[in-house]
Amino acid sequence: MELGDGTDAPRSPIAPPPHALRAIEAEGAAGRAWLEALPEAVARVERAWGLVVERAAGRSTESVVLLARRGERPVAVKMVLPWVDPERRELRILRSAAGRGYAALIDAEEASNILLLERLGGMLADAPIGETARHAAICAALRIAWAAPPPAGLPLPSGAEKARSLASEIVGLWEATGRPCPERTIEAAARAAGRRAAAHDPGRAVLAHGDPHAWNTLSAPESPSGWKFVDPDGALAEPAFDLAVLLREWPAAVLRLDMAALAGARCAELCALAGLAPAPLWDWAILHSLQSGLRHARVGSRLAADIQIRMPAAWVESVRSLQA
Repeated sequence: MELGDGTDAPRSPIAPPPHALRAIEAEGAAGRAWLEALPEAVARVERAWGLVVERAAGRSTESVVLLARRGERPVAVKMVLPWVDPERRELRILRSAAGRGYAALIDAEEASNILLLERLGGMLADAPIGETARHAAICAALRIAWAAPPPAGLPLPSGAEKARSLASEIVGLWEATGRPCPERTIEAAARAAGRRAAAHDPGRAVLAHGDPHAWNTLSAPESPSGWKFVDPDGALAEPAFDLAVLLREWPAAVLRLDMAALAGARCAELCALAGLAPAPLWDWAILHSLQSGLRHARVGSRLAADIQIRMPAAWVESVRSLQA
C-alpha cells in the first residue's frame, strides 16, 4: 500500500490501481458491485470528513488508497476491499497503536472498513540508501511498533499458532506445486515450526506486524525512527517472527551467488541490529521464505519462487554439510 506521494497515479482520481483492480475483478459480481458503488462511497467520506480527494495512490493491492487534503492537512483514505479484512483487524491494530510505529488513524467508517489516515511519505524500498541502512530503519521502526498494546478484544494468532499454520501451508503448497525443493527442506521447516511453537511465551510476545518489509515501511519524519508501518497483519509473537521477513527478500542476482553465505551474513547483521539470537531468526526465516516462495510458485511467478525457495534450501544443505 502507498500512503505517500508516488508519481504513478492512475488516470482517474479514484480509479483502483492495476493490482487492486485485478483483485476486484476476480470477485465477479461482488467485485463489480463494489466498484460501481465506489464513487458514492468516496463522495460520502469527503462530505463526512471534510476532505478534498486529489488522486488515487498507485501501488495498493487489497484496497483503494486515495490521497486527499483535510483543510491544509494532507491525509490518506484507505478503502479496504470488503472481503479482505472482515474482522477489521487492521483498523483495530491502528487504533490501539495510536500512531506509535504505525500510520496514525484519524477516523474510520467501521461498517464499510474505510480508514482516514495520516499521509506518510515515500516507501523505504524507494529510498536511495544501502541495504544495511534499510535494515537499520526497519529495526528501529519495529522497536517502536512492538511496544504498542494489543487491541482489546481482538483475538490475534499466537506465535505458536503462526508456526503451525505456516508449516501446514508449506506442506500443502509443496505438494500442489510439484515438490519444487528437496523433501529435507520441508522436513527442516517442520522442525523449525515445532521449535517456535514450543518456545512461544505469551509473557514475552509483542504485537507483531507480520510483514514488515521495505514496501510496508514509509517515511515519517516526526517519528523517532523516521519511519512508520502500514498494512499490519497482526500476531502476538516473539520479535524474531517479524525480523525474519527481512531474510525472505532478495534481488534476483543472488541466484548466481553463494546463497547460504549471503543469508548467514544478513542474519548476523540483523541479530546485531535488533539484539536477537540467530536460532529463532533462522527458524522463522525458513518458514516465511518457503511460504512466500511456494505461493509465488502456485501463481506462476517463477523468478520470485526460485529466489525464496532456494534460499532456505541452500541454508539447510549448508547446515547438513557442516554436520556431516
